[in-house]
Amino acid sequence: MLNFPQLSFFLGSNTPQGFYSLFHEFYNPNEDHRMYIIKGGPGTGKSCLMKTVAEIVEKEGYLCERIPCSSDPDSLDGVMFPELCASIADGTSPHVIEPRFPGAVEQFVNLGEFWNTATLRRHAAEIRRLTIAASDEHRRCVQFLSAVKAIDNDSFRTVRQCVDTPKIENYAKRLAGREFAVREHQKSGRGVEKRRFLSALSPKGVFVLFDSVRLLCDKIFAVKDEYGLCASVLLENLKENALGRGYDVIACYCPIHPEEKLEHLFVPELGIGFFTENSYHSLPFEPTKKIHTKRFMDTVQLSESLCRLRFNSKARRDLIHEAVCRLELAKSIHDKLETYYIKSMDFKRVQKAALKIADEILSGV
Repeated sequence: MLNFPQLSFFLGSNTPQGFYSLFHEFYNPNEDHRMYIIKGGPGTGKSCLMKTVAEIVEKEGYLCERIPCSSDPDSLDGVMFPELCASIADGTSPHVIEPRFPGAVEQFVNLGEFWNTATLRRHAAEIRRLTIAASDEHRRCVQFLSAVKAIDNDSFRTVRQCVDTPKIENYAKRLAGREFAVREHQKSGRGVEKRRFLSALSPKGVFVLFDSVRLLCDKIFAVKDEYGLCASVLLENLKENALGRGYDVIACYCPIHPEEKLEHLFVPELGIGFFTENSYHSLPFEPTKKIHTKRFMDTVQLSESLCRLRFNSKARRDLIHEAVCRLELAKSIHDKLETYYIKSMDFKRVQKAALKIADEILSGV
């Protein structure tokens, strides 16, 4: 079970396009920022180093945003310290980060300095075999997710014919007028959008970071939409309205449609959030209000296509299950791969590196 007491979002996910990365959202290299990019193999202590730094910085009273790994949600891909203008990220594949201003902004942390190369070379054949096997399972996962997307697209075409888009737009405008009232101290100009994933397809299934919803929102709207089409249109309209009023937003996209389907939306300054509920993710607590998207649909016309939609829904669930099975197998292979690196590492030196980074971040040196 995840034990992240602070704000957490995914910045990457397994998708029909392969691993989809939002790691460019980690930091702005044109600003006065300190970025640590960790290099090292599996099991070399990258996640433990970041957890250590996060705990030290948090004890000093600073906010930390954790970035779990979608292929292993108990592990970290990164941590951000917005108040200190500092971040740390796993810069290895599949989320490689290339420095824009090496040394001045970005700094490499090479954990390869702390392993025993001779030990690893003795097991080179097995390391190669396991690495290739894990990659093969990820490729199979992508194939299943591609089929999921094709089914979704068919369902979207069917549902779209029944949706009253102007009705959604008018409702969004009224709702935004009530909830996004501009305060006297509100900054002028357009707000800033941060892109994140609140959920990801993982070896544990569809994994949702519900704690972040609780931390961000005093008021949460549950948008009930099994197909996700009405909810996405509604949230896109709400997002544009919030941005236009000068509010920053966190926009969380669907891992199956990471470029076009908005699934959850948060306006942190107002403590308001909108969470799309369906058979894959429902809130584990009672929302402030529920929005049933059938109010925006011609349900009589929709009923004529229910057999097709039910078939698609079952096929989709079966394919998601197979994709998760591939990720489970990939993780079990990855765990075996880690054992070779764990045996070769000097973790005392990794711990010293973590303490040094924490000190640099806190001191601003």
